[in-house]
Amino acid sequence: MRQSRFYISGLIAILQYMLATIPGRRFFVIAIAAAHLTLPLCAQEEIPVRITADPTLTSLAQADSGSDPLAILTAGIYFSGTDETRARHATTYASSALDYARTLMDAYPEPYARGQAILAYLHGTWLKRYVETETTIDSALIDGRYNCVSSSILYLALALAAGLDVHGVVTPDHALCAVRIGEQWVDVETTNPLGFDPGTKKEFHDSFGRVTGYSYVPPSDSAKRRDADFHHMNALILWNRANLFERSGKFAQALALSVDAYAWYRSDESLAHLAGRAHNLAAVYLNARRWDDGIAFMESVMALYGPIGKLAELTRQARAARLADSLQTMDPALARTAVQNAWASGQISESEYETMYSYALSQQANKLFQAGFPVQPGILIQK
Repeated sequence: MRQSRFYISGLIAILQYMLATIPGRRFFVIAIAAAHLTLPLCAQEEIPVRITADPTLTSLAQADSGSDPLAILTAGIYFSGTDETRARHATTYASSALDYARTLMDAYPEPYARGQAILAYLHGTWLKRYVETETTIDSALIDGRYNCVSSSILYLALALAAGLDVHGVVTPDHALCAVRIGEQWVDVETTNPLGFDPGTKKEFHDSFGRVTGYSYVPPSDSAKRRDADFHHMNALILWNRANLFERSGKFAQALALSVDAYAWYRSDESLAHLAGRAHNLAAVYLNARRWDDGIAFMESVMALYGPIGKLAELTRQARAARLADSLQTMDPALARTAVQNAWASGQISESEYETMYSYALSQQANKLFQAGFPVQPGILIQK
């Protein structure tokens, strides 16, 4: 009987072990009732869990044709999650930067020189300090703090305004841009003022125009690099912010941003990120043994997005753990029936059935033994 007791607690422990959170990738270098579940982040606070997209995304998408630089930056500023005042200032600065970029078409007729001039302007006017976690557009334009995501989105928008053929590039841990020069594509490492066409020699001049030295910026070299449109690039802002929320234990907020990212940029990668955030929030429920809440949450997510990630198997495991947890306080006869019904409906595996049924049987035998019946629990279980 002791062995079965150990199994019941062991099943829950195994479940909790399997619920280790899924890390989100970093890029730093339809509504139903269940959509309004609540998650206690601390004893005094309950926050809503949102699994449907922010309605503002619809208007952003309608305003964005894919070639409007201001629309790209407007979406990026909104996704940055800043307050109204900073958003207004950032939009004003973005408009000013785009106006300047348009003047470069006449000042630099050659696309190569124009691409260099845009990067020099960004770093000379706006981008002052690289900070790995500063992924937002408002921080880059207002505070001068940037990372590869925010600087790449700014370069992408300004290059479009300046009449260049440009797109984003992403790797597993980095973002940059690429500009078409003739028949070739030239990389732009936007975090570096000398990052245009990296791998080429850059001259340093003194105040009299004399060459004083050279700087070499190594090119991006990754077999996993992929071209990215502006939807993909702006989605990186939401993914990065979601990952930062998870670092501080704010799993519901992280999920909401991932939901928005998937609504904005529908792709397998975006859906996988959403699945990871849903898994981690489910882990919060289940590790607290809030079986009903966790199961309801996972079922509501799967009703909207399908059996993404490992949610279907996790839901099955949660049902098994809920049953295992309840057996410890359930009447032994009812426990045996509950285990049999769970097995018949496919909610538990064969090994789970055998061990849980043995536990329920041992509890019933022990109850009879304590009542004076000549029953040996261990022998009964073996039979």
